[in-house]
Amino acid sequence: MNDHKSPFEREELPEGSVYIADLGFFAIDRLCRIARGKKGKRYFATCLQSKTNLYHRCRHRIHLAGILPQLIGQVREVGVVLGQKNGLAVRLILVKVPEERKARLWKTAKKNGDILSEEIVALAH
Repeated sequence: MNDHKSPFEREELPEGSVYIADLGFFAIDRLCRIARGKKGKRYFATCLQSKTNLYHRCRHRIHLAGILPQLIGQVREVGVVLGQKNGLAVRLILVKVPEERKARLWKTAKKNGDILSEEIVALAH
């Protein structure tokens, strides 16, 4: 269902819920509503959109290229603030993926007629 027609736009999730969504549902405002809802703690897991600004708690911008794991399968967890306006504290989990995953990124972009930005290309490597 299109994310604009989803009931999650209008309904608040119950306490203890975990909202899991792909990039088609990524919206910082939505994630803030989920995490800061009136009905207790709720959680979310989603992929990060490439143009999303991340900050340290002291409001300095984080450049992902400087904190990426270097070995395939290596995982790095970092506490970050998501977005400049909303300032939602989250845990970012970074994983170095194998070459096959990177090839799929290129194939999908070519199929959709997308041009990958320099940032996405750098992050894919």
